[in-house]
Amino acid sequence: EGFLITQSPRFDLECIRTLVETSPCLRELRLDEIGKMCDAFLEVIKPLAGHLTSLSLAYPGDPLTLSEEAVQDLLGAVGGSLVHLNLSGNKSLSDGFLFQGIKPHSQALTSLLLADIPQFTNKGVAEFFNTWSQTGAPIISRELGESEPEAQNAAGSLGSLTHVDLSRNHELSGDALVALLQHSGPSLENLNINGWKATSQDALRAIAKHAPGLKKLDVGWCRE
Repeated sequence: EGFLITQSPRFDLECIRTLVETSPCLRELRLDEIGKMCDAFLEVIKPLAGHLTSLSLAYPGDPLTLSEEAVQDLLGAVGGSLVHLNLSGNKSLSDGFLFQGIKPHSQALTSLLLADIPQFTNKGVAEFFNTWSQTGAPIISRELGESEPEAQNAAGSLGSLTHVDLSRNHELSGDALVALLQHSGPSLENLNINGWKATSQDALRAIAKHAPGLKKLDVGWCRE
């Protein structure tokens, strides 16, 4: 049900093809730091659609080897059943991936790890979280004010996240953080925004107020 490996220089296309053929009901797949990773791997993974709940393709040997189009296409196939997704270190991804890959295809996610993706922008990530909510009921005001009464008792919107790692994305700051808290604040248990160096004190203080269920928090290199 699970095949989880990290840093294997000999795991190639034939390996992943054989794995999928012999384990068509695979639920967890981690292929992190795989030197031979390429877009062709993603085509082979597609038949796991409907079964795969956890997918990690972080830090491939070549950080640009997986194209944004191929990753979006993969999520179009397997994204509907995913609750955990880790694409950290895939430097070809951009804001567009959030809107064309995750938003339409991965509504069941509770764990999202997208660290070290330098093309992400503060404006783009903020817009993504602001528009991803299915309820439309804000949890905090645009001015970081009091919680909306109707949201106080809510467990979060459809697709609320419990684990978010957006660390080492140095362009992200307060707008992205506020939008994330609006979307998933009540459900968050693990949050990593290490390296968001321009995030304001007001935005950082909002974490404590609007994510009371946090069990682990990394705000290293948040210089304010």
